[in-house]
Amino acid sequence: MSGTRTQLGADAKRVTITASEKIIADISTGIYRTPAAALKELVANGYDADATEILVETDAPRFRQLVVRDNGTGMRLERFLEVLQHIGGSRKRLETPTGLSPIYQRKLIGRIGIGLLAVAQLGQRFYVSSTVKGERTRFLAEVDLRPFHKEDAALRVLGSGGSDDEEVEIGTVRFAEGLPESASSHYTVVTVPDPKAGLISEMLGRTREFLGSKPHFTLKNRAKTFREVVELVQNNKRADIVLDSYHYLAWELGLLCPVRYLDGGPFKSDERNIDGANGIRLEEPENFIVKFDGLDVRRPILFPNRRALGYAGPDPILYPVNWKQEVAGRKVEVGGYVYVQQPHVDAHELNGVQLRVRGVGVGPYDKSLMGYPYDEGIKFGQVSAELYVKDGLESALNIDRSSFRETDPHYLAIRAQLWNLLRTTVFPGQKSRQNIIKTQKDAARLASDEQALSAALSKAPAQIGVKPRSSSQSRSNSKQSPSRPATHSVPDRKTVSLYQQLVTVVDGQAHISKTELDRVSMTYGLKKDGRRRLLRVATALAAYDIWDSVSAEEAAGLFDALAAAVRS
Repeated sequence: MSGTRTQLGADAKRVTITASEKIIADISTGIYRTPAAALKELVANGYDADATEILVETDAPRFRQLVVRDNGTGMRLERFLEVLQHIGGSRKRLETPTGLSPIYQRKLIGRIGIGLLAVAQLGQRFYVSSTVKGERTRFLAEVDLRPFHKEDAALRVLGSGGSDDEEVEIGTVRFAEGLPESASSHYTVVTVPDPKAGLISEMLGRTREFLGSKPHFTLKNRAKTFREVVELVQNNKRADIVLDSYHYLAWELGLLCPVRYLDGGPFKSDERNIDGANGIRLEEPENFIVKFDGLDVRRPILFPNRRALGYAGPDPILYPVNWKQEVAGRKVEVGGYVYVQQPHVDAHELNGVQLRVRGVGVGPYDKSLMGYPYDEGIKFGQVSAELYVKDGLESALNIDRSSFRETDPHYLAIRAQLWNLLRTTVFPGQKSRQNIIKTQKDAARLASDEQALSAALSKAPAQIGVKPRSSSQSRSNSKQSPSRPATHSVPDRKTVSLYQQLVTVVDGQAHISKTELDRVSMTYGLKKDGRRRLLRVATALAAYDIWDSVSAEEAAGLFDALAAAVRS
């Protein structure tokens, strides 16, 4: 694979680059939201060209030039010029009716034919060199889009009243052909001189400054492996806070490009059980890697997060997505998964749903879950989903391939399927699984409380069971309870009617009046836990003969006082 730009001589040929006003209207304000979104277009071009390796070299920390190299089939000069002179109308599908690349039979990604214009966001001038296997020459071209970038130039043209089909000159190409090259070579190299202004965003630094945070990895302390980057992000709330702009660019490339997951996959079920993990079919490319300054870029998804590993809630769960049908006369097929973990998904950028068309991430994760219309509160923050669009939806892609036309029938059908899964399965499942955990916690806590009470009562004068019974029937009390020692007697009372029957002991079991329990519960607002606490306290007092020493009136007053004391 050969490199890079050389100085074009005075005899270099020159042609103009034109595009329709409709295309200019779409790209005049910059179609790519981030540098990674622009770079993914060059990666996609290499993928379509049956490349097995894409090398992105930034010349960090100097950033004197950006070079993107692929070892794909390459292209001839006439094809390159045709692409630039027909911006907005890719011929890939016309030239390959099967929609598959010739060598690896990959489903082609490119459709719009503006991939090279993505480079314009990183630099107004760039170089392209390419050769095809079997030929002994290559071409070198300098693409100059400075006319298009002049302030308000596109808007002035658009305001001239011309039609959408009118061609507008947006730049020039100077090129030389017939440059010597090895017959065994095949590649395309794109070089952007001085790309720093477009490549390294200052916005992340301002965000971190506002939040008082410092990045862990920097240009002076670079990550040695891509896994280090992913694991750092996985255990923090936001990728853009713990990564500087350089590492964030690498991380985002992994999110958008058609690359493999980390070795071992995105789900660490060995660290905590993940329900449904065995039923998920992951979609990954074969024979294709992307390297960013030597880092082997992978899809930066790794669950569960550190917070979820020790969280006392339901295990994380995976719901498979596998759906296909014909919509509006066209086939649409979607695979993937919906992943749920408590208390929430980290990092923030992985919360929501991302649609991947032919392996390429279409924009960032959508936290609205494609506009899900019901309010599920904190459950939204517990969802991370990837939907692999295996067939269809391409007509819904906007020109930036980072968003969709939401009125497209395929988009609407996929959205309806996702909403149905969320509404009928995912969100109800979260609630029912949480209720099961709550029931288990309550039972464990109750058993622990009873054990603690039993231990505390072990030295009491009377051995009384820790599970009191409540009854609306008054229990008769003899002068000497069967559970009492023979030496113990009930205090002298003037009449039996004055003797309290609110809490009595029969055969070692405390019996508490349900009528009185209901009364104080209503009076003092005692819920289930409050009633349990009151019963335990009443039982403890019975074990020390407190109830036997008071009258009925005093017992009722004491019961009210206890109810007031235990309520919360």
